[in-house]
Amino acid sequence: MTLEQSGGADGLARSAPRRRRSHAEKRALVEMAMQPGTSVSEVAQCFGIKSSQIYGWRRQLLAGELSETDVTPAFVRVEVAADSPPAPLPSGLADYAENSAIVIAFPSGVEMRVDGAADPGTLTLILEALNR
Repeated sequence: MTLEQSGGADGLARSAPRRRRSHAEKRALVEMAMQPGTSVSEVAQCFGIKSSQIYGWRRQLLAGELSETDVTPAFVRVEVAADSPPAPLPSGLADYAENSAIVIAFPSGVEMRVDGAADPGTLTLILEALNR
């Protein structure tokens, strides 16, 4: 029997995926289980978790690992800025760019040479056409 057939590592079939509880929920369950007249097993059974999980959360709480603030992922608004022109090259590099060349050799044997400063947009179009 595989884990997939049995439903989990403990061999028990799961009716729902595991639930991730926030630090606040864990603290509340631990506090509930520690109330006079309440047992850990009663709270665990009521919330469909194992007693050992509550004991583990209690250890985490006592060690200060269940902080007041949860770190939860959040979406942030992003605005895409318009394309800006490339920054000009420093004076020494501008002369070098004018006197340079790019040679691209394809596996098919075709070679392409671009003299001077290459415009990225034009170079991309040429490469795509040659690579077909």
